[in-house]
Amino acid sequence: MEFILLSMMAGLFLASYTLWKKGRGDKGERSRPRPELPPAERTIHTLQIGDVASYLNVDYVIEGVLTLDEDGRVTRLYRMTDGSKVRWLAARPGDDGPILLDEAPEPVLDAAGADTLIYQGTPHRLTARGSAHVTRAGILGTGRSGDRMRLYEYAGPGGERVLALAWTGGERTDVFRGERLSPHAVDLLPGQ
Repeated sequence: MEFILLSMMAGLFLASYTLWKKGRGDKGERSRPRPELPPAERTIHTLQIGDVASYLNVDYVIEGVLTLDEDGRVTRLYRMTDGSKVRWLAARPGDDGPILLDEAPEPVLDAAGADTLIYQGTPHRLTARGSAHVTRAGILGTGRSGDRMRLYEYAGPGGERVLALAWTGGERTDVFRGERLSPHAVDLLPGQ
C-alpha cells in the first residue's frame, strides 16, 4: 500500500514538474517577438493600390488600376503619380517588360483601329487588337466609364508604343504613348 501511494505521489510530482517546465518554456516563447513575415514580393502583374513603382530615381504611387480581361488574357494598366505628374504602367501577359506610358495630348486613332498609324511623323504598326471587359479600382481620372472597350496597341521604332482604349457606349478614346522597358528597369515596392 505504501508503495502504491509513493508511486502515485512520484507520478504526480513528475507530471507537475513536466507541465510547469512546459508552461515556463511556452511563456518564454510568447515573450519573444515573433519575426515578421516578409512582405509579398510584387511583380508587374500583382501591383496593388498604394504600392510604389520606382523608375529613374522617381517614385510613383499606384493610385488606380484598370484591369482589361480579353477572354482570360488579363492586361493591367496602373495609374501612378508623383505629385502632380501622372503616368501609366501597362503589364500584358507574356510580355518581358512593362510599358511606361503618358497620356497623348491629341487623339491619334480613328474608331476602326487602322493597321498602320502615323504618330508624330513616325509609322507604327498594329500589334494587338481586341475587346475587353473592364474592371476599375482606385483613382483613374474623370470620364472613364463603361464596362467594355476596344484595345489597340501599336509598335513604333525601338520600344516605342501607342496604346488606344476606345470605351464602348461612349465617345471617349484614351490614347497613351510610351516605351517598353526592360524587366528590371522598374523597382516595385509593396505599399504600407
